[in-house]
Amino acid sequence: MGGLVKWLLGKMAQHKQAVINLIETQLSAEDKTKAEQIGLLVEGAIVMAHTRGAKHSALIAKEMAQNLISVVF
Repeated sequence: MGGLVKWLLGKMAQHKQAVINLIETQLSAEDKTKAEQIGLLVEGAIVMAHTRGAKHSALIAKEMAQNLISVVF
């Protein structure tokens, strides 16, 4: 794997972790462990919107995330 590809993959991983960290800042203490699950919902919504043109995928992910956490955001 070339140096540029490794660098790009590293940047992508950093960005994905930053998204998880941002999600954690918005969750209550008892829900912090669910940040990874919500991050996966976000990623899935992006992929679904891109690959299937599903414009409502973010709303579906939001509803699923609300079902995961104690406090509705």
